[in-house]
Order: sequence, then C-alpha cells, then structure tokens
Amino acid sequence: MAIAIAALPCTACGERPEASGATASAKGLAALAEAQPRGATAVGWRVLDGLGVPAWLFYPAVLTEPATSLPVIQKTLPDGYSLALRRRFGAVAAATLVAAPGHALPDAAMADGVHPLLVFAPGAGMGGRDYRLFVEALAAQGYAVALLRPTGSPAASDVRYSESADEIGNALENLRKMAGLQEGKGRIEATTPVLIGHSLGGTASVLAATRTGVCAINIDGDFGGASVTSRPSGPVLYVIGDPSLDRASDVARRAEVWRTVSGRSGGRALALGIAGMRHFDIADAANLPLDLIPPDRREGRFGNIGGANARRVMVDLVVQFAGYCQSSGGLPLSAALRLPPEARSTFGH
Repeated sequence: MAIAIAALPCTACGERPEASGATASAKGLAALAEAQPRGATAVGWRVLDGLGVPAWLFYPAVLTEPATSLPVIQKTLPDGYSLALRRRFGAVAAATLVAAPGHALPDAAMADGVHPLLVFAPGAGMGGRDYRLFVEALAAQGYAVALLRPTGSPAASDVRYSESADEIGNALENLRKMAGLQEGKGRIEATTPVLIGHSLGGTASVLAATRTGVCAINIDGDFGGASVTSRPSGPVLYVIGDPSLDRASDVARRAEVWRTVSGRSGGRALALGIAGMRHFDIADAANLPLDLIPPDRREGRFGNIGGANARRVMVDLVVQFAGYCQSSGGLPLSAALRLPPEARSTFGH
C-alpha cells in the first residue's frame, strides 16, 4: 500500500494581483527563480493528507520531462495568508512571494531509494510555504520533508507552544504509520526523523522532541509558554542569529533558558550563532531584492548574510545533524559537526 499522499492541485499558488493592490515584481520573481535547489535529484511536491494538520510533502523526485515544459497551475491562496505576508513584508513583496511558482515538480514520482524524514513547522502567523526555498534545498539533498501548515498558522500565544508541539507530535505519529505501509522503490524512512522549526515552530519542535524522544532543530525560536519546560534527552541543535546584533540582555536571557532546556541532552545539545544572520533570513523573503521590502519592515529582521548564504549554512547544518542522529550520536555534537565559517558555538557550549 502506498503512502497516503493526495494528488497535487497546484505548484504556483498565487492570488490575483488586484487583491492586494500590488503586482508581483519581475525582478523579485527572477531572484526567487534563480534560487534553484542544488542536489542529486529533482524535487517533487504533493499535498499530504491524514496528518491531522494541513501539510505538503517535498521529496526527491524523478524528472520525466524538462522542467520548462511542465504546466504552471495556479489557484487562490487563503486571504489570511496573503494578508499576513503584506503586513510582514509589504504589498509588493507579498504579491511577489505568492506569485512565485517554486521549483518543485507537481505530483512527480518519488526517486528510488530511502529518504530520511524531516518535519518542518513554521513560525507563528507564518505558513510553511514561506520557507519553500529552504525545504526544496533539503529535499534535493535526499530528504522527504513534511511541511506543516503551508498556508498559515495561528498567532503566538502562551497556549500555542503546546498546541503546536501536539500538532507536530501527532503528524509524526501519522507519518510513521504511513511509512510502515509504503510500497515501491522510493520510500520514506521515519525511524530516525528530525523535527525542525523556525521561531515558535522551532521551540515547539523541541517540546515535541521531549515528548517523542527524537532529534530536533530550533531555528531562532525564543522558548516561551510550555516550551520552557522542554527537557529533550536526545540531540538538539539551537541555531540563533548573530548574537552581536541583539541586545545583550536578550542574549543573556536566551542563554539562561537554553542551559535549562538542554540540561538532559548533555554533550548532544549545541547552540550556534550565525554571523550576519537575523530572524527572517531563512525565509523566502530574504531572497528578494532589498528595495522590494520597505525599510521599516526590513530593519532588524534581515541581516547581511543574505538569503542564499543563510540557506546554504542551514542546509549544511541540517544534513550534518541528521547524519549525527542516524549514527546514534556517540560523539559530543560539538565534535561531530564541521561548522561552516559563519557558525560559532554560543551560550557557553
């Protein structure tokens, strides 16, 4: 029995330009199009049903025809998703992001081989679709990535941390059941998954890892709500932005919480700061030309590392960390990872 994946209705999901009063920027679309995933295979994209939460699947795919000849199919995204993008990044950037087709092939056959599972949770108020370039890059490296809440997630609140962790844990449980029913030469390996998330999705991933015993990566998420009680016993990687760009009091507060959260993981927990990186540099918006995002919505949100370099660093770290988890992690995590030049151990580890 094949894994339960619904047929894909679209790849270039976008709203009509008049809905936001702005049209997509040609140079912005070109910049996003140039961010091709680098890897040994093409990338496929499908709607993933049966997880208890909306999800898409990105995976290594078989390219059966030239990508330029594939049809571009569009549909309207939920109004709330487009509105959230406009509020966060401005009308022109939002129109460009919703119109961008991405690089994944609709409903393509999965490439032969075993593809380790990653589960990605977006930040509060964001959609998994906001990180397509990052997720496509991971799929091109051979991973199957379940992207949760692709068209929007609830706003941050004290209860949302636990709710998100519940969603992640339930999705993982259902993915493992589905993986056990797979047939065919292309398969998802769900015995050693890695939970990954950005912002609130990152802290919720660590909380879900505490409950499920799997590995987790928190990308620049502040621990809040129930997530401050996280005590994962397995490997955890905490990747923050450049500490030198933040207030010293904020860095000290995050360091204190991290020392408590990581206490049970011992040598298998590591916090890294990334030079020049800020909170939204992992999102697709970081790849847009600077002038498409108003200065007041760029200031303090994006660093000088650039979207392409932030993505390169994060993909490198995810691949190494996932390999560490698959090998049972005998060495301390700090000794097992070959850190890219931009990464520095922080918070006293």
